[in-house]
Amino acid sequence: MRQFKAQRAFDRQLEWYERTARALATLRLLQIDAYDAKDSERDVQEKASDELKKGFFDLQQCTNEAVLYAEQSSYEQLHGMGNKALSMTTEVLRDTLIELSKPVRKMLGLKKIVLKAGEK
Repeated sequence: MRQFKAQRAFDRQLEWYERTARALATLRLLQIDAYDAKDSERDVQEKASDELKKGFFDLQQCTNEAVLYAEQSSYEQLHGMGNKALSMTTEVLRDTLIELSKPVRKMLGLKKIVLKAGEK
């Protein structure tokens, strides 16, 4: 029974990391779309803005759940990112996504992601 509970906890933690990684990646794309829409018609701008708000909400939900599932470093990274929300850039989102992936990649036995010079 103890092994079953441990496996279930692991599955929930992994699912949270996957959901959070998706929320970060989606928010990064939505931010680019909102920037591209700034010179578009009003309805296109509003749609992009609404989608961006939804993306922020989804990420906030994941950040709220970090207290349950995140490793200490991931928890700190997410909450630190929240403090930078007003000046959030795609680079901040990418960096947070990479940091957040470290415990998951370790769990899965994958090597760490190393950005090439042109990707920074």
